[in-house]
Amino acid sequence: MTSCLFLDQFPVEIIHTLFNYIPVPELYRTFFNISDYINAVLLRYPITRVNLKLCLPYHVDFICRHIKPDQILSLTLSDDIDRSGQSELFFSYFHIEQFTQLRSLTLINLESNFFEIIISNLNNLHRLRSFSLVTTEYYRSIDKDYRLRFVAMKNLLSNACTNFLSQLTQLTLFNIQEMTLKPFARLRHLKISECSTKELSRICSELSILKSLDVCLQGDSITMLDISQLSALTQLRLKMDGWKNKSLLTNLVKDFLPHLVQLKHFELESDLWNSLDDGTRWANLTKSLVTFNFKFKIRFLLENLNSFRTPFWLEEKKWFVVYFNGDLCTIPRFAPVKYNTNGQSFDMSNLSSNTILHQHITEFTVLTEIFNPNQYFPNIKVLKMNCSVRMERMFNAISLNNVKHLILSSSSSIAMLLLMLPVMPLLDELTIAGRLVPILIEHLQDNIIEQIRTLNLHFCYFEKESITKMLCQHFPCIKYLNVSLINSTNDIIVFIQQLPYLVNASLGMNSLLKKEKEKNCKRLKMTIDKKYSCQVVHSSNQNTFSFVHIWLIDDYFLAHEILSSFSDVSDYVSAALLSYCEYRLDLKSIDNGQLKLIFQRIRPEKVVSLTLSRGNDGSHLSVYLLSLFRLEQFIQLRSIILIDIEYELIEPIFDDLQNLPQLCSLSFDIKNIRHRYGTLNVDFPRKLNQLKLFLSRVLPQILPRLNYIHLNNSSALESISLPHLHHLKLKKCSSHQLERIFQHAPNLRSVDVSLQIDKPFSQVILSLSRLNRLNISIDSKLYQILRLT
Repeated sequence: MTSCLFLDQFPVEIIHTLFNYIPVPELYRTFFNISDYINAVLLRYPITRVNLKLCLPYHVDFICRHIKPDQILSLTLSDDIDRSGQSELFFSYFHIEQFTQLRSLTLINLESNFFEIIISNLNNLHRLRSFSLVTTEYYRSIDKDYRLRFVAMKNLLSNACTNFLSQLTQLTLFNIQEMTLKPFARLRHLKISECSTKELSRICSELSILKSLDVCLQGDSITMLDISQLSALTQLRLKMDGWKNKSLLTNLVKDFLPHLVQLKHFELESDLWNSLDDGTRWANLTKSLVTFNFKFKIRFLLENLNSFRTPFWLEEKKWFVVYFNGDLCTIPRFAPVKYNTNGQSFDMSNLSSNTILHQHITEFTVLTEIFNPNQYFPNIKVLKMNCSVRMERMFNAISLNNVKHLILSSSSSIAMLLLMLPVMPLLDELTIAGRLVPILIEHLQDNIIEQIRTLNLHFCYFEKESITKMLCQHFPCIKYLNVSLINSTNDIIVFIQQLPYLVNASLGMNSLLKKEKEKNCKRLKMTIDKKYSCQVVHSSNQNTFSFVHIWLIDDYFLAHEILSSFSDVSDYVSAALLSYCEYRLDLKSIDNGQLKLIFQRIRPEKVVSLTLSRGNDGSHLSVYLLSLFRLEQFIQLRSIILIDIEYELIEPIFDDLQNLPQLCSLSFDIKNIRHRYGTLNVDFPRKLNQLKLFLSRVLPQILPRLNYIHLNNSSALESISLPHLHHLKLKKCSSHQLERIFQHAPNLRSVDVSLQIDKPFSQVILSLSRLNRLNISIDSKLYQILRLT
């Protein structure tokens, strides 16, 4: 790969600094393979943070196929309701122990089986210093057994990971009940989502070296708690029930806060407190603090906010306070970001102007036709319409230029869509309830909305398949589709077939009952176009609920599809095609007439994936191709598939494979070679034996550097060291042979094999325990296991 990029002249350190500002999916999609130098920089780049909670399955799949696990320093995994199955997808690529440089690990609502997989290997992550095990409030509301599952996770963590816990400096847990604190000798930062006063007392006495503490106090009240034992504390965040802990709160703030001499940052949330609106009192208590933030639920202010308008608040500290919707709080820390037309004004604050408060509002809900004429919100990103409003009133209240997401929640709001589209240039996301879709379609008539890229639908029970098709016709440019609950697999298939630009779809279903699950899964995967990958996840919290995730396989388009679609479109596109160096050439999918176009436009060094086969018209394209080029000219080739290759081509092909330094994937079935005299010719067995002898000599030179191998049988693999092999597919193999391959392939992660059992099946499964994925056929019956432990 040659390069004339200006970026190639920059030092690695500067480019890495630039990379720090780009999300990981966009980083690799933008910079991968633009030059050899940038590729090398990417491979050495320590990825500071990978947060898969923010990623769609499409992005997760892309990230996993382009990064190396030892690049990642911080990792967040989530199985939230809208990210279900993410850990399954992630662990189909990696083992957690491969992340040798990991410093921080966050697990959000993770399924129990994957948590056990991770926990069993945490002691091997010697650089890990921060660990967070998070269960969100919504997840707890839908999972009745979350407490039992969390206790089991906590016990597993305590019993299996003593070494790991002793190296932590930062920890986040739901609670620490019945958990010994002795292993946390190095802990400096602790966050507990649910903490009793008894546990807080234990933290104060046993973890006195803490630098920061974040706790949500719950449970029975006590009147005395000596928090001043945390003498090294520099940051404290308390959230507590003021009704239950009124005396304790008084004790903490009045008697012990002044004794925390190292404390510089204090945050307090409570729903009850006497004289909370007394700014003078707070000023006396917080003189030594750098930051002080609070949020108090107060039904009625006992005083106005004059005590917060003193020079201490406005000039010395520059701490600003507002009373809004029953909350007295500091801003910008607790500044509201949502506002509705029924909401009160921001009149009660110590600000000279409320402009800063209006600028913080990013989500605006229209509940009434009448707006406050004295308020204007310039930074609205999400607009929710519950009723129809005159456009001039909208212009007077908010800036429509910045709206990116429109939510239509009522039939009366549907009429607003066509009126607002011309004045919303950034709008690309639309959310609508499924019951309103027929009304929307009727209102749109012949209008085509190409502006919308993300479509979110709630509870889509369409009586007619034609409604789904019409929806796709009105919104033809959808790239991201999210349906919280859909009626049938038929609607899913229509969406996939009718949306040509679709990149990712996530759909919830409650019709995939146990007896129907396998049938529906197979139907989906058989019907969906081959350019998509499909994952069906059955919720462990809602027994009849399933999630279907479908995403575009990256770099799907083949060389002949790219060239036939884009050749001679423009000089710029022609230049881009000429410089493109990721062509995937599949002779099986083209005919003889297309081959001429291909090799007029691309050179062999631009091809990274090659399938040698007869053309779809039966022509001998492999012979023709190799008469034009030697295989060793494909110097960037990473993957090769050999199908129905002529006997005479085998030796020159495998001779050249030894000279391809980038090759990492090989697929070849010796039984499918073609002989000019046919397999019934008396000379064929002798020729086949000669070929096998040749392959036995050459394969040991090729196979050790591959990470994917697909062969007819295992005879060539049993005695060869395979240090880089991750994925193995064999048409025929005994369990004894597979065990021997395992001894030579320490990094093997997935196996697809037709197994001949020559020992107890339980012993075979035990020997496969380190795999992420296993497809195994025994007596023509297929079994699939997605992660073994």
